[in-house]
Amino acid sequence: MAGYVAKVLNGFSKDKRGPSIGNILYGESHQCAFCRGTGMNRKDAKCPVCGGSGHNEVHPPALTCAYCRGDGHGVAALTCPVCRGKGVVSVKEPLKGCPRCGGTGRNPIGRLYCMTCEGKGVVGARKSE
Repeated sequence: MAGYVAKVLNGFSKDKRGPSIGNILYGESHQCAFCRGTGMNRKDAKCPVCGGSGHNEVHPPALTCAYCRGDGHGVAALTCPVCRGKGVVSVKEPLKGCPRCGGTGRNPIGRLYCMTCEGKGVVGARKSE
């Protein structure tokens, strides 16, 4: 199991650039994943996630949402139930890979998100780990 956790967290780095899978993000404002920063949805109306601003506020530190892989969309183009369309989720450090879903954020037995990590792909690690 220890090798698995190292593999899942191998890509994590303290990075202030935009969202990418595996980077811990410390910025508070991120491009809206649901509308891809345009502020508009497909029907030329304001994006329901960012309200038309093209950006979302998230309390740092944050990670790209494991469940939707930062896309902001869930099943059938609905908003992702984990990040609510933002593409990023707030986390608490220190982190370790979720032992149940393997960092995917998905329930291994179904289509729902993993209840252990709440779809984030990571869980809090004890300071002694």
